[in-house]
Amino acid sequence: AKVEVAFSDAASEASTVKQAIDAEVGTEVQVKGVVSAKTLNKSGVYIIDDTGAVVCLFKDLSGLNNGDEVVVTGTRNEVGKNGAKTQIAIDNCSLVAVVGTKKQYSTKSFTEIAFKDLMDTDFTIANTAMIYKTSAYVYKTDGEHANIKFYESKDAMSEEGAKSLMIYSGGSGQYAFIEKAGFVGKQVTLETAIVNYNGSYKSCPISLSDGTTTVVNPVK
Repeated sequence: AKVEVAFSDAASEASTVKQAIDAEVGTEVQVKGVVSAKTLNKSGVYIIDDTGAVVCLFKDLSGLNNGDEVVVTGTRNEVGKNGAKTQIAIDNCSLVAVVGTKKQYSTKSFTEIAFKDLMDTDFTIANTAMIYKTSAYVYKTDGEHANIKFYESKDAMSEEGAKSLMIYSGGSGQYAFIEKAGFVGKQVTLETAIVNYNGSYKSCPISLSDGTTTVVNPVK
């Protein structure tokens, strides 16, 4: 159940997202921000404020909705496959309070970048606490393990050495919101996080827009 309390009671001691990201690994942090999107293939959400965006991993997402302004506690951590430290996250999170609802997440910390430049970026763990805004073409692969890939454009797909950014997902249900919006085969404005839970850098979309319709990666 949601814990609704006065804003001043819950938020006065909460840190900004950037302060939580900058905290030493293992530090217990309390952070305030807006729930913006689900972390695909993980039990978590992105919490965003004017200063940044960060993955917050929970055992239970039942009390969280897109647009909730929340205060959460957890451990500043770096997670990854087989103990590798490849993804910045606030781990073992608990919901302290919902201090607002139906809020629009801030895009002030987002980095606008050309898709080609994004793909030429030499990603490090620091990039897993950043959101990028770019123009991309949405392509769905075929077969049993079909997934969504982003390319610079439809034409660029046929170019030799064309680079793509695949969604980190565990099944079609996790990217169904993109298909339902009719965005497969379209050029869109993409807001995406870069994630690395298993040794490779992939996309966790925050939102996509074709100029008319905008869809946000739903928590539920």
